[in-house]
Amino acid sequence: MRISYLDAWRAIAVACVVLAHLTNNADYAALMAKWQLSALANFGQVGVFIFFFISGYIVSKTCLREVSDRGTFSATAFYVRRVFRIVPPLAIYVACCSLLGFYGVIDFSFFEGFSAMFYLCNIATNPGCGWYAGHTWSLAFEEQFYLLFPILFAWFQFRRRPKAHIVFITIVAALLPLIWPLHYVGRTGFFVIHGLFLIGYVLAKNEYSIQKFIGNAPSMFFWAGLTFTFFPFFLMEQHTAKSLKLIYLVSIPTAVMASSVLSTSFSKLVFENRVLCHLGKISYSIYLWQQLATAPAFRENPSWVLFFALAAVVLFAEFSYRFIEGPLISIGRRYALEIQRRQSFSN
Repeated sequence: MRISYLDAWRAIAVACVVLAHLTNNADYAALMAKWQLSALANFGQVGVFIFFFISGYIVSKTCLREVSDRGTFSATAFYVRRVFRIVPPLAIYVACCSLLGFYGVIDFSFFEGFSAMFYLCNIATNPGCGWYAGHTWSLAFEEQFYLLFPILFAWFQFRRRPKAHIVFITIVAALLPLIWPLHYVGRTGFFVIHGLFLIGYVLAKNEYSIQKFIGNAPSMFFWAGLTFTFFPFFLMEQHTAKSLKLIYLVSIPTAVMASSVLSTSFSKLVFENRVLCHLGKISYSIYLWQQLATAPAFRENPSWVLFFALAAVVLFAEFSYRFIEGPLISIGRRYALEIQRRQSFSN
């Protein structure tokens, strides 16, 4: 399911992450300080929070469409689609980092690769998540949400009572980062992340009525949401801004949903821009591989080296989406459809 304005938001989100990581380069850090833009270093987590909301919204919209079209829902098909979408690009990234680590180019261990592949990097007690695997903390939250979501969705939509031991295992997995929170996420961040996922579901389920409500004053909702999403970091100290994470539960969904009905020259320039939307389309691989290009180990490299490294990341992300991710997504959808047909026939 491709929605252009959401792809534009994905591009904005990954740009926030890259801007935050650019400060690992001495030249860019000095330039940002000179232009009074050092606050951009704090936007990385904001970008990831945008991803969380979009993920919750899209996944919920897809499942609700399945219910509308078929009158049923297959958790197995859901998992198949997710595995074919999420796992292959991550496996390629981890394999590359493992190879570079083996030859001593970067500091990357087998345990880091294991932690990334099994989505353990959002648990503070895990020592195996250095820089090159550390950004998979966001993927870990998503996968833990994906484990739990189809069970709850089938329960709420069709009153299918899941097996107690499955519910127990998925809830325990989801609660581990609350028990041992990352210092830059915290327990408040845990509730904000899962809140953004769930708000995505609520808005997907009530999409038309909400868009109609926002459509009465779309510019007001959009600019208010955008302001409260980004400006706290410019207006106050970093620790104070981070204490206001709860505002993202309102500001991010408001800005994103308002952009879907905003009809201005600005919205057309941004949310219908082909380049921006395409960058959003390939943003998953950009997010994975920018971690190599912006590593602190390369802090002293000239800024032009970083520029070409990021350009290489975008080119590889394009190659990956066209020849690896895209075909595998199609395969996953075909398998999922076959599973849905079989389950519909058996019912």
